[in-house]
Amino acid sequence: MPALAREGLTAERIALLAERVERVEAALFATVDEAEGRITQGSTGGEEPLWLAAEAFFELPEEIGLRLLGRSIQRIGDEGPVELGKLEALSKVLFEANHMIQRGQLSRFRRTLAGALVTLDRTEFRVERAPPRRRAASKRP
Repeated sequence: MPALAREGLTAERIALLAERVERVEAALFATVDEAEGRITQGSTGGEEPLWLAAEAFFELPEEIGLRLLGRSIQRIGDEGPVELGKLEALSKVLFEANHMIQRGQLSRFRRTLAGALVTLDRTEFRVERAPPRRRAASKRP
């Protein structure tokens, strides 16, 4: 810590930074709440699918869309927490798929993450519980 303090990064400055991060997180959380209320239809979790207004979703700022997607998957999925790296990768390919769908190069996009199935086509953007995984047939000697 002394080396960081020489560079001006003291415990007090770290505490101030933490307060600022908390403020930003609270603002982002409120913005995601507002976006969710505006563009999400359906259940707020569990087994019922969520429908999102695709056009409005893809107009959201990237971070807000990412958090809303993660929240939707977390509510619907049943395989534990959504890993941020996997969520970011899904979000990136989802945006690419949307561009391809709009240009007529792709008819539908489907991916699973954390027990949720995300489906996007020309008319619908849905997050629902993923079907059970198929078990590999056991090999007999």
